[in-house]
Amino acid sequence: MHWDLNTDGVGGVLARVDEQADGLSQRARTTLDHLDTAHGAARGLIVGGIAERSPLREALAVFGVRAADVSEALRLQVDACADGAARATAAYAVGDVIMEQWAERAGRLASDTAIPFVLNPGR
Repeated sequence: MHWDLNTDGVGGVLARVDEQADGLSQRARTTLDHLDTAHGAARGLIVGGIAERSPLREALAVFGVRAADVSEALRLQVDACADGAARATAAYAVGDVIMEQWAERAGRLASDTAIPFVLNPGR
């Protein structure tokens, strides 16, 4: 398997993911605000003369709570995925640097040991 990550490219993708996640959060907040408004407006729709017992109002309240929970869970998952990708990319970059250092060190060791054999083959 061949790995050659473009860490700048991954960073750009993660920045776009973060922008989109922020937009999603904003749209979710707007939706929840609209649900709250609808919930308040449904107060006038009553059944059986009991002002606080509107089926529509109750349904909107339940839906609003569930929508808020799903929205929060989705944002947490997006954040967790982006964080995992960022950590993996950072670890890859560190590993890449370490491999370069090892290769450079191995090259120096090889050249240091090769020279005596070239200059003095009987050694």
